[in-house]
Amino acid sequence: MKLNLLSFVIRRWSFVLTFTLLAPPLVHAQTAYEEPSLVRYGLFGSYDLNQHTVKFKEIVPSCCNKVFPNVNNSSWTAGALFEIPIVGSFGISLRAAYSPLSTNFATDSLLPLSSIGANQPRAIPVRFGLETKLASIDIEPTFTFRPIERLSIYAGMRAALFIQSNFRQYEQLLDNSVVYADTRTNTRADVSGSIPTRNAFVPFLLGGISYEIPISPTISVAPEIFYSYKLGSLLNNETWQVNTLRLGVSVRFSPAPTIRVESSPSQLRDQRKPDINKTPIDKQQNKIDQVEKMLAPPTAKIFSVSGIVIGSTNTQQVTSPIVKVEEFAASGSKPLLNAVFFDEKESEIPARYHRLKPTERAKFQVDNLASLGVLDTYYQMLNILGKRMSSSPKTKITLTGYADGLKEANNRQLALQRVESVKKYLKDMWSIDDKRVTVKVSGSEPLSSSSANARSRAEEQRRVDIQSETSELLDELRFDYTQRGANPRVLKMKFDINAPAGLKQWKLDAVEADSVRVRTLKTFRGTDTYPEILEWIVAATPQDTLPAASRDIALRLEATDSLGRTGRAPFSFVPMELLTISNKRKSRKPDERVDGYTVIPSSYAAPLMADDPNMQRTIKKIQSKLTPDVKVNIISDAGDGAQTVAKALNLPQAKVSTSTQPLYNTTLPEGRFYNRAVQVDVRTPLK
Repeated sequence: MKLNLLSFVIRRWSFVLTFTLLAPPLVHAQTAYEEPSLVRYGLFGSYDLNQHTVKFKEIVPSCCNKVFPNVNNSSWTAGALFEIPIVGSFGISLRAAYSPLSTNFATDSLLPLSSIGANQPRAIPVRFGLETKLASIDIEPTFTFRPIERLSIYAGMRAALFIQSNFRQYEQLLDNSVVYADTRTNTRADVSGSIPTRNAFVPFLLGGISYEIPISPTISVAPEIFYSYKLGSLLNNETWQVNTLRLGVSVRFSPAPTIRVESSPSQLRDQRKPDINKTPIDKQQNKIDQVEKMLAPPTAKIFSVSGIVIGSTNTQQVTSPIVKVEEFAASGSKPLLNAVFFDEKESEIPARYHRLKPTERAKFQVDNLASLGVLDTYYQMLNILGKRMSSSPKTKITLTGYADGLKEANNRQLALQRVESVKKYLKDMWSIDDKRVTVKVSGSEPLSSSSANARSRAEEQRRVDIQSETSELLDELRFDYTQRGANPRVLKMKFDINAPAGLKQWKLDAVEADSVRVRTLKTFRGTDTYPEILEWIVAATPQDTLPAASRDIALRLEATDSLGRTGRAPFSFVPMELLTISNKRKSRKPDERVDGYTVIPSSYAAPLMADDPNMQRTIKKIQSKLTPDVKVNIISDAGDGAQTVAKALNLPQAKVSTSTQPLYNTTLPEGRFYNRAVQVDVRTPLK
């Protein structure tokens, strides 16, 4: 039985040792945290497999004692450890642990019915049971030997001092239809208490093996296996011996960091060559220099900052840029996408769409959305729609639900449930009568999972479209605001990081500071690599995070290595000038007004066409602003859309360009839609 137990454990746990012996250190490849001459202390725990060898019949005398069989069971052990070196690879380890051990013994037999008070003899199954609860404080002194790096072998003693030894002994009939005559139950000879004949102290032989895996300069984790072999019995007058196999892990701490420099193959070859010119002191100094180099913290430096400046006639790169931020009176449009998108196989409106509480309805005002971005305004679309329908009681809408043609397989029931979710919100929150809402379900184009863009197209198909003959219900929102434009449009920053122990992460902040607070304008982050030149597109920075005063922009670079140490570069400053509207008026400098318009299709699934109703309405608004001296800029991710708008405006002098990067989240269908929109800026000179 002992061999079977060991074979079982070896088969199940052999992969653990294989992994730990072959696994690389969880740190940078140029460092290793292992030195057998350092003290270790820490905590350990284990899962224990126990083999009980017994040759006793009972703890206290009973009526019908029987010999109990051997038992295998499991328990656990937890404690603390301390290791100290003696000489070379040899040392001493001392462990103290707490080990609970509960064991149940039972042997079954047959009794004649006459022996318990019946006239007709009959064999009745009976169980003689013994339940024990033990707990010991273990002291484990061992010698340690490290044959290779991080591998430790242990040999010594385990002394178990038992602080708890309770038992319950009983005889029980296994036939519920029969009871003992003297107790009138199916149990007799039931007695419990402390084991009277147990030995308070029991010795064991102890051996084990562990392998340390570093996780920091001073901390390591070690999988380990220990085996304790019986030398004494738990009872002083009977045989009760226990062999235990412990499968555990320990967390070990070292008082000081342990860094070992790994040599390259060429360095190892050079080390084999005798150097008669170097004294032992020189060689020792070289080793010290190598270790000090590896112990050096990371350093960072910003070499240069340049800018891409757009002039009236050309674009150029300057080496010492001054960021000029100019304010303009402006108006802007926030178009409403007439669709609500749903998660896969879900009919509940996603959490990103803002739904009001009943107490918030009266306070909701469309004008309060002026400070929100385009996407955040879109997520208020159901409230904007509900507010507009409440103000125009005769308006009606049509809701058309879709399920995707991929995993949802055009599930019409799911599409209908999505429509009902939107309808229910409008009714419950905005009291929109059912008669004002027409419900429809439509099919989506079937998709193949092998298609390259099947996933994104499926996301776009999971939606509810909103349509109305009253165009004002889904019309854009327009707000007047102060726009800030920045030149240079792009800042290019060149920097360098040196991390001998390996770069873990880096961060560059562009901040604006005054005597009261520090405001972060932009943050760039990275892990173990960084770009040769980092570009900050200042022109694409949100309006509320552009510099708000004429003070320098401070660039702050920091790097953290694999040991958790951080190095910071000296601050680098970029001058900044702010030209406000009031300053331009006082100094009578040239000024202009910027009116922005966004052109989007009427339908999510349709491209932008010249006869699109949404486009025609927006074109009329733009044309009302056109005068001979205005400048028109048309910007779009998709060149076709920009050309369509330019042709509809009939402005050959309009500047048409493609944006350099997406403005909105491309992982969401609504973000991809707004990235396809065409932005038209009308710049009117002010006198």
